[in-house]
Amino acid sequence: MTRNDDELMERLKKMKVKQTLDSEKKELMKMKIQKHARKKQRTAKRRSWFVWLAASAIILISGVLLYPVIIDDTALPSDENQQSDSGEHVTEPSPNQDPDAYGGASDSDSSTDEEDNEESEESEDIRVEELGEESYELMVEGMEETSTLYQFRFEPYGIEYEIDELLRSYTIVEDSVQHHLEDTDGASIRLSVKENNSIEEVAEKLAEDYHEKYEDVSEMEQPEDVDSPYSGLRQSALDTSGNEFDSFVGYYVFQVEKDVVLIEYEYMVEAGDGIGPRLQALVESLEV
Repeated sequence: MTRNDDELMERLKKMKVKQTLDSEKKELMKMKIQKHARKKQRTAKRRSWFVWLAASAIILISGVLLYPVIIDDTALPSDENQQSDSGEHVTEPSPNQDPDAYGGASDSDSSTDEEDNEESEESEDIRVEELGEESYELMVEGMEETSTLYQFRFEPYGIEYEIDELLRSYTIVEDSVQHHLEDTDGASIRLSVKENNSIEEVAEKLAEDYHEKYEDVSEMEQPEDVDSPYSGLRQSALDTSGNEFDSFVGYYVFQVEKDVVLIEYEYMVEAGDGIGPRLQALVESLEV
């Protein structure tokens, strides 16, 4: 064996040793890998155990919280909005609750509703029916004029009267009918009925009001210059409260059986000569 061969054999031995050492290293590495794998597997098992335990705790807590709600829902009636046989919604108030909160009407509310109904029915009954017309003669400032009277019936009282064409226009105001010129500020005459009253009682109340509000209030007197089958009283005054003009104001009251027919008027002082005779024509035409 030559020297070169010896050197080659030495090298091969060294390589064999290295290969042997490499196998041992490989085995050691294999053992470390298996150990690490087993440790990782135990960690994964431990982690999955914690996950399962946490999920179980969440489910348990949710069940505890939801249990009362489920019990309440099952305790409610199947139809919360029970209806009566008529199909209307019925809600039963508790004994300690105010019935007004559930739409129940108290005695005071019922009485108020009844009064409102009576008032509305009364106002609905107030109406005026036009019956016809006729010509007539009247004196204005000492001169005779020809005009037209329109005939009306004031319901439900059955009161008939005639009024000049200048005052033919009218409006229903509460429980009365008010005739007026086209310019309502120029002149107006209002008719109403005070049921179950006397002319003295009605006139006294009006007189008190007149003395508080107006100037030059006349004495209360019987209208002797008026041709009427009914006993009556009248009074007049001067209203100076207007910004542009003064007005004559006054009233007539007539006793018609148990009721009082009230005629109230107001017109500008400047229109007195024309409105005065037309007012008298109305008063004298009054008939029930």
